[in-house]
Amino acid sequence: MQAHLVLPPTLELDIRDKMMVKVGNSCTLSGRYSGKPAPSITWTKNDEELKKKHVYLLELYSVTRKESGDYTITAENINGTKYATIKVKVLGNNSTSGNSHKL
Repeated sequence: MQAHLVLPPTLELDIRDKMMVKVGNSCTLSGRYSGKPAPSITWTKNDEELKKKHVYLLELYSVTRKESGDYTITAENINGTKYATIKVKVLGNNSTSGNSHKL
């Protein structure tokens, strides 16, 4: 009889827990995960599930202030759940008048 290896999920962010980005710029939130069986991955913003193209990363393009918030990645399998949150703060005005803050 062969034993099946089962492992709870692990999750590690590729960036710190806080990111600041200037209005109009883009950013990528990403992490690495593992587990057996392979965990399902979900991204949420302020507890609302987001649709994404890639499981391990979330890309935000030409951000406005409305993209500010808490982004959470969750890895879950039958052995447990891990999550990590990144606080994104968008700096500057939503106009192109040049009134934005420098990072």
